[in-house]
Amino acid sequence: MMINKRLIGTVSESKKYIAGNVVSQWVSLCSNVVIMGSIATFVGKLACAKPQANDILLLAE
Repeated sequence: MMINKRLIGTVSESKKYIAGNVVSQWVSLCSNVVIMGSIATFVGKLACAKPQANDILLLAE
């Protein structure tokens, strides 16, 4: 188990902090996937063809 239920039962006021931590980790994971996909697309365009100016601007945002 990722979360120890007995520990949560002992310190019940920490539930909101644990939930916030889990949500922030999911947001971080999803944004990391999007960033890595953007970089991979850009590198793929570099390898196959010359990238357009809007591709470079999209990566820089």
